[in-house]
Amino acid sequence: MEQFGILSFGSRLKRLSDFLYGEVQAVYLASDTPISSTYFPILRLLSFEGALGVVEISEKLGISHPAVSKQVNKMVRDALLVKKMDPLDQRKTLLALSDSASQSMVRAKPVLEAIDLELTRLIESFSLSSTFLASFTKVEQEVLSLGLAKQVVTQCKFQNKLELKPLSEVRVDSFRELNMSWLNQYFSGQITEEDRCVLETPIESIVEKGGEVWAAVVPEESASNEEDDNKESGYKVVGVFALRPSKLGLQAKSGANEMELIKMAVTETEQGKGLGHYLLLHALRRTRALGSDKLVLETANKLVAAMKLYQGFGFVEKNVDHFSVERADVFMELEINTGASCE
Repeated sequence: MEQFGILSFGSRLKRLSDFLYGEVQAVYLASDTPISSTYFPILRLLSFEGALGVVEISEKLGISHPAVSKQVNKMVRDALLVKKMDPLDQRKTLLALSDSASQSMVRAKPVLEAIDLELTRLIESFSLSSTFLASFTKVEQEVLSLGLAKQVVTQCKFQNKLELKPLSEVRVDSFRELNMSWLNQYFSGQITEEDRCVLETPIESIVEKGGEVWAAVVPEESASNEEDDNKESGYKVVGVFALRPSKLGLQAKSGANEMELIKMAVTETEQGKGLGHYLLLHALRRTRALGSDKLVLETANKLVAAMKLYQGFGFVEKNVDHFSVERADVFMELEINTGASCE
C-alpha cells in the first residue's frame, strides 16, 4: 500500500487505526480491564465532561451523528451508559456513565498511562523526517511490525515505573552480575577471558569503542520483594544489554554498517514479565538511532526462550564459517530498515 504514497493515506490510517484498536483491546484483556477499545472515545469524553447529548458527543469527537447514535445504543444495552433528562430542557435526553462504567474507567487509568508512555517512547525513538508522510511511514512500520501490546503489558506489570537508563546512570556491577548468572547456569565451563573483560570493564570494552550498555530499572517497591544485590539507591536493575560495532559482519558477509547485540540478561526474579521483549525492542531502536541498518547476534539453540524471542522479532539465521565463542551455534541478523514481524 505504501507504494501509492499520499493516494493511499486514508487507507493506511484506517489500517493503523484498526490495528491499534486490536492492540489496545489485547492490553485491556491482559490487564483484566473490562472495557472495549471501540467504546473508549465516548467513555473517556463522558468521564471528563459529564452527561452529554448525542449531538454534543458527535461534535466533540468529530464523529457523525448516526455513528454516535449506533454506538451509544450498544453501550446503553451493555449497561455502560444511562439516559438522563436534561434538567434545563426536559425534551432533551443526556447520556452519562453508569456506575460500573465509572469504576471501569478508574481501573483503566494506569493502563491508559502505560499506553501513553509507550506511544511517547515510540515517537521519541525516531529522528522524524522533514515530510509528514515520511515520518508517518516510519512510525507506521514499527507499530505494524512490532506492535504495542507486549511492551504496554510489561510496563503495567511494573506500575508504569519501568525505565531504561545508560550504564553511566546505574551501578556498573549490575551488568556483570546479571550476565554471570545465566552464563554460570548454562555455560559454566565455557566462560572466556573476553567475557570477563567485557563484563568487568564495560565502559572501556564497549562504550569507549563506539558501543552502548543499557539497563532496565524499576523502583524497589515495583520489583519482587526478594533481597537482591542489584538494588541500590531506591531502584533495582532488572535487565541489561549491550550493543557494539559488529565483529561478526565479515564472517556472515553481511556488510560493515551493523551493530552486535551482546550480553542481554534479565534478573531471575523478574523473568516471565516480558522484559526480554522490552530490552530487545530498545536494542533495535538504539541500533537505528546509531545509524546502523542491521542488528546481529550469536546465540545457542539450548537457550530456547532467547531463540523464540529473536525469531519473534524477525531475526533470520545465517550460515557462518565459525563462531566467536565455543558455546555459540547460531548466528542471526535483523535488517532494521525492512522492519520485523512479532507474533
